[in-house]
Amino acid sequence: MAADVLWSAPSARSSFYFLALTLAPGDQDYAYDVRDLEAEIGMIADAGWEVGLHGGHWAYSDPEALETEKRRLEGVPVRSPSLSSMFNFAK
Repeated sequence: MAADVLWSAPSARSSFYFLALTLAPGDQDYAYDVRDLEAEIGMIADAGWEVGLHGGHWAYSDPEALETEKRRLEGVPVRSPSLSSMFNFAK
């Protein structure tokens, strides 16, 4: 399977960014709870891939929201080589 080849290719590295929001007005376009993805995030982290936080709609300008989201993702009990973040404004 092509995905298996990509997962094992030593030169291919990827980062996976997860939203860690609590649903609030303006966040309705997101439909998962990061805590329900423990197995998937664990598989990614255990393979040595980068796991990161995709900041929510308001985290770019609200340090408290960013800290809350970061803690929520860090609460998923997996071993990750790094915890990075990314933001975009595509609302």
